[in-house]
Amino acid sequence: THYTFIEISFDFKTKLFYANYGQLEDLQMLASIVGNASLQGSIIIMRYGKIFRGDKVCHIMFVVFLL
Repeated sequence: THYTFIEISFDFKTKLFYANYGQLEDLQMLASIVGNASLQGSIIIMRYGKIFRGDKVCHIMFVVFLL
C-alpha cells in the first residue's frame, strides 16, 4: 500500500482522519461528519489509487479552505 501526504502545518497534538481514496465525495463526507474546522491542521490519510495523487491534495485544499 502506498500513501502520499502533504504537510501544511504539523503539530504532534493533532487529529488523524481517514478519507478513503481522497476523492471529492470522500472528503466532503468527512467534512460533513467532523466539520471543516476540525480538518484544518489535522493529518488526513488517504488510500493510494483511483485518482491522481496531486488531485488528492487539490481536493483536500478545496474542501478545507473553500467550502
